[in-house]
Amino acid sequence: MGKRPRPPPPRAARLLEWLAEGGARLDGLELRETAGGGLGLFATRAYALGDAIGELPAPLVLDPSRALSWPAAKAALSQGASPPFAFWFALAAASRDASHPFYAYLQALPSAAPDPCAWGEASRRALEGTALAAQVESQRARVRAEWRGLRDRLGLSAEDVLWARGVHLSRCFPRELVAAARLGVAHEVVGSDMVDRALRVEQRDGAVFMWEGGADEEEGGEAEGGEAEGGEAEGGEGEAVGGEAVEGEAVGSKSEGGEAVGGEAVGSKSEGGEAVGGEEEEGGYGVDGCRLGCMLPLFDMFEHRCGHPIGWEAGAGGIRFRARVCVAPGEPLYNNYGPKGNGELLFTYGFAVPDNPLDTVEGIVIGCSPGDAGLAAERARLLDEHEVPYRTREDRALLIGPFELRRGEGGGDVRQVVGMDDVEEGPALSLDEIDLLKATLEARLAALLPSEAADARAKKHSREWYVGVYRDGQRRLLREALQELAAMAGGEVEG
Repeated sequence: MGKRPRPPPPRAARLLEWLAEGGARLDGLELRETAGGGLGLFATRAYALGDAIGELPAPLVLDPSRALSWPAAKAALSQGASPPFAFWFALAAASRDASHPFYAYLQALPSAAPDPCAWGEASRRALEGTALAAQVESQRARVRAEWRGLRDRLGLSAEDVLWARGVHLSRCFPRELVAAARLGVAHEVVGSDMVDRALRVEQRDGAVFMWEGGADEEEGGEAEGGEAEGGEAEGGEGEAVGGEAVEGEAVGSKSEGGEAVGGEAVGSKSEGGEAVGGEEEEGGYGVDGCRLGCMLPLFDMFEHRCGHPIGWEAGAGGIRFRARVCVAPGEPLYNNYGPKGNGELLFTYGFAVPDNPLDTVEGIVIGCSPGDAGLAAERARLLDEHEVPYRTREDRALLIGPFELRRGEGGGDVRQVVGMDDVEEGPALSLDEIDLLKATLEARLAALLPSEAADARAKKHSREWYVGVYRDGQRRLLREALQELAAMAGGEVEG
């Protein structure tokens, strides 16, 4: 006989009261414990295809551009803080202020942010040997640097701000929904399983907000929600859709999957080519922080399922989910974060999905001998064409990377350039170049081997287990690539 789910804690009950008082439509929804031990939304009645699932009035949407007018945010901005930091600083302050309009919502959030930037030192140690370890420490250093720059910290620690950063970035929805909710008439928001692309607006009998994503995405399983025992954050208590999680250079960097999670100070590009960081004239935050994702109370407690079809409707003063599959009474309600590899899932949400088909190994750099001028020019042309980063050293040697290794691609564009011995004859990998790639990939694999046995023993759904799932995906990709190289060279590979 299965364990009976516990009722939601008092903080969750107060959240439901606050939502009802604000006019949210909650019929057919139940907030209760998930299989993973956290809180999730469940259906109490059947939902047919196309049915609206709840409704959140626009005033209950936590809009960062409005939050930057809160006193704590204005105080941080006046002391030179970046808009993202000021927003997170204000969130942390509001979570302690019982008179704040969003206090009930902020109190209902997990007490520990799920992402590794907010983990304690012991938990972060589990990341050693991965590319994420340096990224996490870099993020933490940037947040702490901004915090140290404040003269008046309102009693908040850097860890308080890191908590706010984590709960925001792991739960935020695309900022475009805020504007859509304010339209006078309800408009369809057509979702897809590629929810991390920018929204576009098409004028067809009114405005239709659509995702830019394609339709050929593979399904990669699901992650359970909740917090692990002992306060360890699992993969999804109240974690939100994978919308645009963006931040500025002072507090942002690239995700493991290579997509811009935070922009450069001068305005870097997201996957869709849109500037997500930097100065206002570069299309970034500007002074109102409008590129920061919004927060949708309660809707951010849908559990995550890779590839799950979703639909959103906004306008007429609110935001609604639309069922894209039939839901039976008692079933959990799912959202999805879009096509993300485990590096990005772990970095932003604190969990990973076993056998994720979207895993990548990033940060690979290899070198090529100079060759003649014509060969160098053709290599540069191909690298530019495939948007592979590179630089030329003083001795004219070509350093290619950092680039990503993805399943099904095998670094083909890079191999094409590395193996180019003659412009006329085209690419042809020599044994020397195969050895060069092999040595590069073997070095990356070697760094991941010492933890393999411990990863296999980690308790399921613990932080260590999620890190192990991420590392396992890295090891598999590297081994597949090495086997491919061995086949090309007619030999075998170890490791």
